Amino acid sequence: MTEVYNVEINNKIMIKDTFDKPYREDDLKHNPEGFLLTTVASRHMLLHLHLCADAGVIVLNYKDNPTGILTQNEKLLKQFENQKWRLKIKICLK
Repeated sequence: MTEVYNVEINNKIMIKDTFDKPYREDDLKHNPEGFLLTTVASRHMLLHLHLCADAGVIVLNYKDNPTGILTQNEKLLKQFENQKWRLKIKICLK
């Protein structure tokens, strides 16, 4: 059995969410850990783009492939370790 639930926030597109691997994850659906990594990566991108704009640097292309390792201790507490951002950025100076 797969545990799936819907994430609905104020008239935005509904997202089907699921648990991570040890808890019957559905590989075709998002999970909270993926959302966390995506959130951190998107905040990093927005900060990077803001700093480039302030410095007069035009960003022509921005790609990222964030990764992280989710660990769990004996009390079942989880944390991300070794987050990495693999940026590929194409810029143009004004």
